Amino acid sequence: MHKLIRLLKRPGGLDPTTFAAKWLADAQAHAQEIPGLVGYVQNHCLPGAYRKMEPIFDGYSEEYYATPEERDARGTPAGSPIAMECKARCVTLPVTVAVLQPGDVPEGAIKSIELIRRRPDVSQADFDLYWLERHGPLARAIPFLRYEQNHLTPAAAAAPAIPFHGAAITWFETTDDMRSAARIEAYRRTRADEINFLEGPSPLLLATSRVVLRSDHTPGF
Repeated sequence: MHKLIRLLKRPGGLDPTTFAAKWLADAQAHAQEIPGLVGYVQNHCLPGAYRKMEPIFDGYSEEYYATPEERDARGTPAGSPIAMECKARCVTLPVTVAVLQPGDVPEGAIKSIELIRRRPDVSQADFDLYWLERHGPLARAIPFLRYEQNHLTPAAAAAPAIPFHGAAITWFETTDDMRSAARIEAYRRTRADEINFLEGPSPLLLATSRVVLRSDHTPGF
């Protein structure tokens, strides 16, 4: 899958609810104008994220493209006709996706994205290999509805301005299911393994999703 993740922080003066509504309306009006785009999902931070502190991002989009060239051509905010994505503070992550736990995702499921950084003494190639082949099987023992790893493209991994080296995206049916999973031994083993390749802590966003354009690669909701 050729995917572009855009992590967005809303412009000053907009509350989160207004930002989410305007961002969604812009996408519904203009997403089909993006060349090569075959799938598009918006993920809005849950309201509870704002109760104690301001989250690092207010949401993120996932853009699916038919070719890597079409994805890479859109890799800046100016590469999108969606107005709120151009106005917001935006970090773009060109990625390839490895689905380690496929599964159906019901509407209203809780979706999390964990933005991860590799240890400075670990190369990007070793980081990707360890994450996929050693850490991934540990994480698969957690009862996710779906689990995918989003690996930076080699060109993006070599760019010093990109602040994250990958993103793990997981789904649970409810927040209670997510909390229950955090108490099992498989979860503890998975977390304990992170010291072997990650530089922490990793920002985590909980979101609800809206599918604007669907492709064969877009998880169902």
